[in-house]
Parts: sequence; structure tokens; C-alpha cells
Amino acid sequence: MAIDGKKVNRPLKMTDYGSWFTGFSPRKPTQIHFDERLLDMSICTQEWFGNLLGKHQKLKDTDDTYILKGFKKHNVRNN
Repeated sequence: MAIDGKKVNRPLKMTDYGSWFTGFSPRKPTQIHFDERLLDMSICTQEWFGNLLGKHQKLKDTDDTYILKGFKKHNVRNN
């Protein structure tokens, strides 16, 4: 976990599911070719999210990719 002033960067946890879902739900369809395709949020259950976190962990374990998310420091709990 990296703390930089008012921001904390860390991997997602299962307890982040609600805020993650809320943040991704209002995504609009792609506007330009650089945008990712629209994600069908109906498949994004907590189980699906857990599998996603597992994939993130495997990438980290192989020192291939580190996926961190930014959180406001005052919103971060030690959970």
C-alpha cells in the first residue's frame, strides 16, 4: 500500500466490491477507439469480483503487473 498525502494506492479487496460496482455501473458506451468496451454489469457479482481479484493476485505473484486503485485517505479503513 502506498500513501501519498491525501491518497492511498492499494490493490482492491473483497470489501471494495460495493464501491467498485458503484463506480463502474454508470460507465457510458465507448466514445473513441481508445475506450474499453462497455462492461455488462449484470455478470459482476461478488463471486465474479473475487475471481477478478484472484487474477490480479496471480499477475502480482508473477511480478508481471500490479493493479492498484486510488482511494481518498480518509475513506480507507484497515479491513
